[in-house]
Amino acid sequence: MTHILSIRKLFEELEHDLEERLNNALIPMEISIIEFNTPYGKIKLGINGGEVILDHEEEPTAKIFFDLNAFTRIIFGLETISELMFEDMVRIHTAQYIGRIVSTVQTLFPKKTFFISPIDHW
Repeated sequence: MTHILSIRKLFEELEHDLEERLNNALIPMEISIIEFNTPYGKIKLGINGGEVILDHEEEPTAKIFFDLNAFTRIIFGLETISELMFEDMVRIHTAQYIGRIVSTVQTLFPKKTFFISPIDHW
């Protein structure tokens, strides 16, 4: 698919969009610290309501491990974390309720609906 050169830079660029998605969520986001372990490196996100804090200093409440290409599928909105968990491409280690972590990540990275104009169907 693609290769991410700097996971830190990617999340810096996504920070505004992620906060907007959290603020538009119908469910309130509780305080949690999620560590994303990807083939491109790892980063901790602190989530407090509609605010995202990059490289949070505290210990993560959840660690998410992504297999090759699973992280880019979520970033581009091709699949949700639930779908990738079903395919055994994502593992979550947490003491919290796993449904809360999954719903938070799905809020941050929703599945996108792709549209191809009828004229382009050939």
